[in-house]
Amino acid sequence: MIRVELRRVPQGGRDFVTIGTLEVADDGTYELDDPGGVFPLELLSLVADGDGHLHQVSFQDDPATWARNLSGHLRTGYLVPVITDEDAPDVSDERH
Repeated sequence: MIRVELRRVPQGGRDFVTIGTLEVADDGTYELDDPGGVFPLELLSLVADGDGHLHQVSFQDDPATWARNLSGHLRTGYLVPVITDEDAPDVSDERH
């Protein structure tokens, strides 16, 4: 499970406020609270596979990976994605 909050600083303000949240369960289902439509769901994320090759990941294809990588791809001073909760990905070492 991963939870991402999208935050911004209101005009004339100093502190970030949460304006939307995305929570993706381990099975890929998600809950999106985005009343202002600010989550850039159309943004593609470049992700390296185990061999170091880059491939594009869309929100529709893999919402958890997309959410996990959003902060590396959304570069703006107005919107800041913050991971507020995340279960560690299941990475098993099968070497014997």
